[in-house]
Amino acid sequence: MSEKVEIMVFKCVSCDYLELYPYHCGRPMELQEERLVCWRGEHKPCCNSSSVLPLPQHHGETMKIHHALAELLPNKQVLIHEVLEN
Repeated sequence: MSEKVEIMVFKCVSCDYLELYPYHCGRPMELQEERLVCWRGEHKPCCNSSSVLPLPQHHGETMKIHHALAELLPNKQVLIHEVLEN
């Protein structure tokens, strides 16, 4: 078993559905005015993805940011062990 690390995730407010917090240009995106923006600011797409994203929704509601304990697997998958309450 690999070492557990703390990561950020989005969690649905109605169920246990989780999404990984997005990265852009090698770092976590920043929360700015109810949207996610690359740490370098808004710029032309690179990394094959947009530098600005809307906050994710599930069941028609905006998901909330949480921290979680996870294991990073060798095949670039993430195994989430526990979502930490804010």
